[in-house]
Amino acid sequence: MLERDFQYALHDFYETMMRTMSKMSQKTPLTHTQFLLIHHINHRGLALQKDMRKLFHLTQGALSTALKDLEQKGLITRTQSPVDQREWVIALSSEGEKLLSNVSESALLLIREQIRHEPEKAEKFIEALQWFAECFDKEK
Repeated sequence: MLERDFQYALHDFYETMMRTMSKMSQKTPLTHTQFLLIHHINHRGLALQKDMRKLFHLTQGALSTALKDLEQKGLITRTQSPVDQREWVIALSSEGEKLLSNVSESALLLIREQIRHEPEKAEKFIEALQWFAECFDKEK
């Protein structure tokens, strides 16, 4: 019973996050994939192209095309890795940060409101997410 409840709750959380990200991406001129990429880069600070390809299950061609488009729009910068000349390090530009900030504001307001009203539940939720990441994300 607990295992099934866990799976259902996890699936519901995943679907809610995907809907939220989809709504946010629709407020931009980006494809859903491009939006997920800049959101990931923003979270990481810097991202390696090969890591993003694995994480998002994209072909090299699809990822290169998406990143090239984001670079042409001035939302990211790409520089060669000083460690491996075949690898690219991706960073969000100030324009990319501004775009994300604008579309994320409504979601952040909702989160702030929930935290203010139910801080204990928010803390438990954070602990649960950290536990999940520790248990299931072996690549970290």
